[in-house]
Amino acid sequence: MTDASRSAAVIIIGGGLHGSSAALHLARAGVPALVIEKNYVGRHASGVNAGGVRTLARHLAEVPLALASRELWYRIGELVDDDCGFEQHGQVRVAENEADVAALRARLATMQQHGYTHEQWIDRDELLAMIPALAPTVRGGLIAREDAAADPYRTTLAFRRKAASLGARFLEGVRVLRTAHENGQWRIETDAGVYTAPQVLNCAGAWADRIAAEWGEPVPL
Repeated sequence: MTDASRSAAVIIIGGGLHGSSAALHLARAGVPALVIEKNYVGRHASGVNAGGVRTLARHLAEVPLALASRELWYRIGELVDDDCGFEQHGQVRVAENEADVAALRARLATMQQHGYTHEQWIDRDELLAMIPALAPTVRGGLIAREDAAADPYRTTLAFRRKAASLGARFLEGVRVLRTAHENGQWRIETDAGVYTAPQVLNCAGAWADRIAAEWGEPVPL
């Protein structure tokens, strides 16, 4: 392996959806990244989650990002040349009792106070007509009619393929052992040797706290 192949403009630790998406967007900006993944792309949470393209019940601070993300999903094929199994059927949060009704009504009022209208109240009869399998004692709920879902593993692979087609490199089956910043360069030690880059992006998912701790920025996970 040549020295050039052991360096990159950016090294991304982790080949899940965040890592693959970062590699794609860097490549679109003309920045070739190297993604180092300890198993294979989509092996962990990015490939086996529920696949929700969800704005419903997000923390208030997340709502703007969730809405912007959903807009991208409506034309995901333009980004990654694959529809990623995207299907738009809406999502609901059900009120099973009066306490739930009060909590969801309060939630709705908060959304409206901040100018958000993507969540709406759905009454019991309409909800049961839409989802007959629900218990007949439900009291209604919140619905985000434009929410959707996609195939998580297919999505992650689509981002990987598109990123690679634009110049990103992926090293799979290579585990990052430790990182260090020396003389303006990051030194990434792996079980397949050392790689270097001026910039590193931590997309290690469930292992991201270990990387962050090495950088003096421990994050509870």
